[in-house]
Amino acid sequence: MAKVHLFAKTFAGLDVPILADEYGNIGGGGAAGGSATAATSEAGGWSYVAATGGITDTSDVTLAAAPGNLKANYVTAAQVVNKGGTATEVVIKSGSTVLWRTYAAANGANPIHVVFPRPLVAANNTALTAACVTTSSATLICAQGFVAALPNVAAQLTSPGDEVIDDFGAYVTDDASAIIYNA
Repeated sequence: MAKVHLFAKTFAGLDVPILADEYGNIGGGGAAGGSATAATSEAGGWSYVAATGGITDTSDVTLAAAPGNLKANYVTAAQVVNKGGTATEVVIKSGSTVLWRTYAAANGANPIHVVFPRPLVAANNTALTAACVTTSSATLICAQGFVAALPNVAAQLTSPGDEVIDDFGAYVTDDASAIIYNA
């Protein structure tokens, strides 16, 4: 039985294996289950380390800057601990959209360590931020992730002159946006 090995080129020019399940869902980054890991850090990985003293107000803290058009920030892991005497909610956001929310207990109780098997994804060219919902905490937030193309880049390439396919790979146009093939 022959096997096909499919690789994709990252923005940094690295070849990474592509994985697919029995339903045709495609993932990559070389990790089991198709989610990217720290191994992708050479190809746009980022890491945010909490500031000394932590977050003490409700202002947004930038975890990762906007990566550029048709690219997104992906969050693969986060760690949260509140060493202050006031409990708070903590959110990770893409612009004003909350992607993840947790409760940080006071006085360092119940530190949170989470790995997202399916990474959180920010919007196109949008910074990832974190914030506390209440003031007077002293919350330390750390996060790790990577930068990659949007999950549905084909849908973003809709201007005339672009060759595009739909989510199922069936709709193709030429440079003048005339349909070449439509299954």
